[in-house]
Amino acid sequence: MTATGTDGALDVVVFVGSTWSRLAQRTTRWRELCVRLASHHDVARLTVVDYLRFSTRRPTRVTETDSWLDDVRCIAVDVRADRRYPVGIERGSWDSAARRTEHVLGRAPGPRLVLCANPLATALALRLGAASHGFDAYDDWRQVAHLAAARRRVDRGYRQLGRFDTLSAGSAGLADRLAQDYGARAAVVRNGVDVAAFARDGAPPAGLPATPFAVYVGTVEQRVDLELLGATTSALPVVVAGDMAEPLRARLTAAGVICIGPLPAEQVPGLLHAAAVGLVPHRVDALTTTMDPLKVHEYRAAGLPVVATEVPGADADGVDVPPSSEDWPGAVRAAAARGRLAPPAGLRDWSVVVDELLAVHVPAGTRRAVAPEL
Repeated sequence: MTATGTDGALDVVVFVGSTWSRLAQRTTRWRELCVRLASHHDVARLTVVDYLRFSTRRPTRVTETDSWLDDVRCIAVDVRADRRYPVGIERGSWDSAARRTEHVLGRAPGPRLVLCANPLATALALRLGAASHGFDAYDDWRQVAHLAAARRRVDRGYRQLGRFDTLSAGSAGLADRLAQDYGARAAVVRNGVDVAAFARDGAPPAGLPATPFAVYVGTVEQRVDLELLGATTSALPVVVAGDMAEPLRARLTAAGVICIGPLPAEQVPGLLHAAAVGLVPHRVDALTTTMDPLKVHEYRAAGLPVVATEVPGADADGVDVPPSSEDWPGAVRAAAARGRLAPPAGLRDWSVVVDELLAVHVPAGTRRAVAPEL
């Protein structure tokens, strides 16, 4: 087995696409990647730039803030910007934010790699000095309902992809869409799973049914088909573990779904080992067809049979796709009757995903061969 290193350990700056404090308890692509980048042998320092805040009132400012992950710095950036601003005025705000960010970052301990996972932050990411600028795309942010007011800014961010040195995407569907809409050619780096963590059983959370049940883990929002979740209760009790707005909770509770709220990441394996079937009741639309659902990887790593709609990842071993919504409850019953399955051999650990990501984004001129491990 060979490893790859750099002439100097990397100074990695990541623009995340979620609020950093929220990622302490949520399993997402960039939460898992940052956890592993922080201890990677090629990384000397990891700095996270929190989800950018835009304001018409607060001045542009950059401050270092608390981080829940040891040895990882977090920088909060407020950008004075507005959709009504002329381009020249907004450009001045970005220039000011870049100067202030560079000041807080300080001297780099090695070649700097800027990785941006947030299309709202491309203008700032590209202004930072670096050996290389890379963009990692996950989901099509133009299709996210709560970003509707920022749609033009998201589109403007995607139009900057051609200025990045390297591009990756979390699914083949998203890579194809970015190529079609923006001429951006991205390498596909799919999601992974903490294989060891999900292989272990653990203490299940409180409030679970005493009989076999189906489970959905994740935020309940526009991608989730509430009717399918409700229909599943005719086959098995249904447990949902995730954030949701109160009106959605009320609808699911009225349909007989047990909503236990979001769980800390370390409690999710125990929940999955207690369940009988994993559910991916996603609507099939412009958003979900560019996803690589983490929950499919996690369900299968925990040995759960899965019932899913026809979204990316549904062709994996152990996943059943009912031909229609009317067939959904029967598919859930059949999956539960078959019992638990051995995790598939081809599961990708997050450590493998990190290595693939660095292989895409680390400049070739800064890489050196390392002797094979004995």
